[in-house]
Amino acid sequence: MIMKKITMMLMTIAFAITANAQYYVGSSSTTTDYFGNKTTTHRNQYGETQGSSTSSTDYFGNLKTQQRSSNPNTTIWSW
Repeated sequence: MIMKKITMMLMTIAFAITANAQYYVGSSSTTTDYFGNKTTTHRNQYGETQGSSTSSTDYFGNLKTQQRSSNPNTTIWSW
């Protein structure tokens, strides 16, 4: 009985943390053009654009991704 309560409490805490993190992360929207290039816009929880990324594939199948940040002092991605 005690183990069941502890398990339920831990699951509730994990769910609350996950739900809170998803709320404050913001959102991303992706569009694809005629050539298959994907442009993703990243927004914060207030709807302000934080950056964008553009992915394209060349004739040989090589994927190229270019990222841009709205804040010149930081980078959004580490790779």
